[in-house]
Amino acid sequence: MSETAPTKRLVRPTRAFHLLAAEAFQDALRSRLGLAVAGCALLALFFVDRCTSIQGSLLLNGEAVDPRAPFRALGPILFGCVSLFLVAASGLVASDGLARPVADGSIALWLARPVSRTVYALARLSGTLALAIAAGGGALTTAAFLLHVRHGFTFEPALLAGLVYAASAAIVSALAMALSLYVPRVVTLFAVMLWIQLIVVANAAHMFGASFGGWFAALERWGPPLGSALIYAMSGWISLQAEAQEVFSIMLRLVAWVGLSTALLVLSVRRLELR
Repeated sequence: MSETAPTKRLVRPTRAFHLLAAEAFQDALRSRLGLAVAGCALLALFFVDRCTSIQGSLLLNGEAVDPRAPFRALGPILFGCVSLFLVAASGLVASDGLARPVADGSIALWLARPVSRTVYALARLSGTLALAIAAGGGALTTAAFLLHVRHGFTFEPALLAGLVYAASAAIVSALAMALSLYVPRVVTLFAVMLWIQLIVVANAAHMFGASFGGWFAALERWGPPLGSALIYAMSGWISLQAEAQEVFSIMLRLVAWVGLSTALLVLSVRRLELR
């Protein structure tokens, strides 16, 4: 009887994905950056609680003003700032989610089983993103509840803004992971924070009538509409009149960027040279 060559034990893609995603979630939960994301969520909750706990009356030119009146404008700003802060926090944990297994060599152990690089990249993204969305989603849910109970805000805009937050976190996480393969993590963090600020400023400036030229205009036109989508999601709170076609176009571009950023991450991992 002829002997056959030993074969590698194959791991089913779905099982490998679940195992890797769970491992990525646990790694993020144990890491200092993962704890930092949880800390950011708690800090955001403390900030919202303090800002929404205004009671009594305010004085304006010597006359008493109901605090609910100015808070109708401040509430969406507060919720939007917290959401963007948590989006940036998702990039914080993602910047370490793939760079660390590449640095310590554990990625090679999984790819040798064999597990495809596509499955590995998507699983690492899903695991770290799950932690960010769990922490951020909990903070935003509590913020929406406080706004509803204390100042009468409805829940529907908060739900739409939460979906925009999840999509924005996916975009930022995927791009941060891809960038972390090429530059140090400190540079990745700085680049992600700066990029989010530029995107949001460009979106807000365009929506409120300001015009910019050059690369700033291109960034607003073709970049992910993190700020625009969030503002449109909260339009029920701010009585923003917008055409349905424009809102659909913005949301479609946001979803398209989720796919583009994920594809860029997968391509970066597939082209990665392991040492």
